[in-house]
Amino acid sequence: GCCWQDWLKPFPGLALDFNATARGTASLASSSRAMSGGIPEMFMCPISQNVMEYPFITTAGNSYEHEAIVKWFEKNATDPLTNVKLEDKTLVPNNSLRSQILAWFEDHPEEARFRGASKPPDDAYGGGGGRGGAGAAAEIGLNRIMRYLGPAERKKVAAQRQAAVPEQFRQHGHTYSFSSNRNGNQTILKAACDGELGVSMPEKAMFVTAHGIVSYDPTEIRDTRVLPGTDFKDICKFGSRCREATCTFAHPFVCFKGTTCVQGNCKFLHPSRASVVPTGASYPLSIVCKYNTACTNTRCGFAHPCGRMAVVRQKAQVFITHSLTLRELGEPYPIALEMLDKATNFQFQGEFVFFFEPYPGTWAKEHYKNVIVYRFDPQRQSYREIGEYSLDGHYCNCAVAAGRYLVISFWPYNEEAIRTIWESLRVARGMETEIQAKTKEIASIKGDLIAKDAEISRLQDLVVEKDRYIAWCKEYIAQMNAQIRYGQQKAYERRQEQRVQQEARQGAAAARREAAVARRQLRDTEAKWRKERQRQESNRSERLRLADPIHIYALEMGTSGFSKQDWKLVLDYHKGAHDLYLGEARSDGTQTIEITEHDSVFVFDLVVPSSVRSVGLSLPLVPGRLCPDF
Repeated sequence: GCCWQDWLKPFPGLALDFNATARGTASLASSSRAMSGGIPEMFMCPISQNVMEYPFITTAGNSYEHEAIVKWFEKNATDPLTNVKLEDKTLVPNNSLRSQILAWFEDHPEEARFRGASKPPDDAYGGGGGRGGAGAAAEIGLNRIMRYLGPAERKKVAAQRQAAVPEQFRQHGHTYSFSSNRNGNQTILKAACDGELGVSMPEKAMFVTAHGIVSYDPTEIRDTRVLPGTDFKDICKFGSRCREATCTFAHPFVCFKGTTCVQGNCKFLHPSRASVVPTGASYPLSIVCKYNTACTNTRCGFAHPCGRMAVVRQKAQVFITHSLTLRELGEPYPIALEMLDKATNFQFQGEFVFFFEPYPGTWAKEHYKNVIVYRFDPQRQSYREIGEYSLDGHYCNCAVAAGRYLVISFWPYNEEAIRTIWESLRVARGMETEIQAKTKEIASIKGDLIAKDAEISRLQDLVVEKDRYIAWCKEYIAQMNAQIRYGQQKAYERRQEQRVQQEARQGAAAARREAAVARRQLRDTEAKWRKERQRQESNRSERLRLADPIHIYALEMGTSGFSKQDWKLVLDYHKGAHDLYLGEARSDGTQTIEITEHDSVFVFDLVVPSSVRSVGLSLPLVPGRLCPDF
């Protein structure tokens, strides 16, 4: 058989590194110990055979420990694993792999003896300089994908978006122009067709199809299953109690009259006669169910003389509300978009639609495991699937698409942490309810204290009255009897006064004790609430920042755009976004992207060439940073 020296013959640099000194032998021994200890093989540096702590990627796409690959490049111009000659010695930090390695060592502290690599200099992370010009090369490569325009404040950017007016465009034989009016703090968008009088649009944006216009909010995430009649109507706040015949809101409620309703135009839902359970002579049929027609318990044994039904959610629809000439339709009709059974939410962005499939579990219903992207086909006048996007151990927190760009941001998903936060919030809601009850109880105690204060005041008035009576008695006794009777009367008066005062003091002391107990309970409850809140905020803020990728896809020239392969991943940046905004395409093919982190917004221009292959870089680009502050 062949030995490991024969396997390394195609890679003379590697063979030299392992055999020249005793350090190579120690390195292999360290690797053997690491593998016996259970360290994943993907965490091992192919050059030093030690576990990587600062992995960096070459332009060939392979990862190595930074110190080892820098030394390799001092004597070689090839990739160690493939032996391919590298024209560009650019090194990019593999933040995703580093975060996995650090997480593994946190779970296995007993393996910490294998750590100890030297930290790379700051310029290795894109600050310029360094051996091989890695920082400068990365900056040049990034400029072929996107250009940094500058930072902005989140509130100012939100106000600018709110006040922004779309540019004029022509589509389906009509020219659409826009203007805006201020109504207090609200900006109302007006659209005009072929120069006619503008009409107010109900939402922030409009999508033009051959059959009409859809008005929509691109930031709204909606349920794929909705109550009947609520696709483009709000639910009436009066519910099943609404008696307004001309009410324009949705009423997805069961009529309380049920099968006995004789109103021909009743706006509520009505159960079938098969659901009627007549009253009987014996229990429980002798009692009508307290939920009446709205009972949804299939095992309910009470009587339902008017029937009953459960309101079933139906698939949501997106409606065309205006004609191409901006005339409001008397009866909106749905666009050709079918809701996916596996998705619980969707985000309509005009040309693109995102369907979100969450992780299993009630606690994860807003943490989306898979994102299925659809795009509108003008030829078919319907939506077609592009593909499904996901990232192991992550969930999608925001996505946006427009023109020839598709951007998806992922955050790490830890089921135990998410479930703990969900449980904490559930407990917090229970504590809020308990605090409200305690507050009412304290208010009641305060009322009792006021009543007791009034009682004390009454007793004091009684004491004064008795003092007057005693004074009269003193005067009478002084006139009627001798000094002994006077002394006895005085002793009696003192006893009476002491008894009344003692009763008043006892009542006041009891009231003060009750008030002190109530205040102490309130302080304890508030302290527990603050502590729980602090723990929740800490859980929320603790996430793996290096494992939060933003993926930017660009459409390849000459493709249809209805296949996942048509969209090329051009940027994989490992720092999560709190929000994303993608502007409309300009005449030169560039588009603005705004990436929000906390209260800051970083503005870029996407400048990927029409032919993505002509970028001349190994894609996706994995930069250490996008701009000085992000």
